[in-house]
Amino acid sequence: YPSEVSSGGSVVDAPPPQKKEYLAIKLQGKSTPETVEAVRALLLDKPGATPVCLLVESGSTMRRIETEYRVSPTEGLLRELSSVVGAQNVSLEK
Repeated sequence: YPSEVSSGGSVVDAPPPQKKEYLAIKLQGKSTPETVEAVRALLLDKPGATPVCLLVESGSTMRRIETEYRVSPTEGLLRELSSVVGAQNVSLEK
């Protein structure tokens, strides 16, 4: 007798909904085209399921820009991004 069957007869084994993890990259000041291209190349090189958000300085505030990029946030990718924009500007958020 299965104990995890809903009234519809299908097995219920879904985890509770939770906030999705995303990669946040902070770009402070005026980013050079070289910096933007380096970040873009790294993101394209490590495709995955984790969304990427850019935090861009706009006057005295930070704007959050959701991108179409999806990455696999490996230690190597985080290290490479840190070398381009600074470790303090790269983080995995929930």
